[in-house]
Amino acid sequence: MLVTLGFRRAAVPRLARRDMCGAAARRTTASGLVAVAGGGASFHDYDAAITACVERRALKQGRQVHAHMVTARYRPPVYLATRLVIMYARCGALDDARNVLDGMPERNVVSWTAMISGYSQSSRHAEALELFTRMLRAGKSS
Repeated sequence: MLVTLGFRRAAVPRLARRDMCGAAARRTTASGLVAVAGGGASFHDYDAAITACVERRALKQGRQVHAHMVTARYRPPVYLATRLVIMYARCGALDDARNVLDGMPERNVVSWTAMISGYSQSSRHAEALELFTRMLRAGKSS
């Protein structure tokens, strides 16, 4: 079971409704957003944790969530992998975002756009254009 912010898994939906960036999120310790007990994290657990990291631009905790996915040998579906790209891009870790994108066996237009937007918003326009061109080529080959 994945424990988010020190609360049990069942509490996560209530916290999400109360805005995870609110008072409960402020109680996060330096040890990170996610602690693992039993290792049975699900899609929804990862989604809630990544969403909290995106909203708070919590790079360190986001890396911990991603590391847990890798350690648990969890292969995220396109949606969660795209959320990781978004999280890294919004936190300014564009190399990490690109590594996630490049490691995705399947991408959709949202995945590509997340990375292109990250480059563009960080004034890395040449890389944004190169990736846009690569996206167009990939679309023609599929």
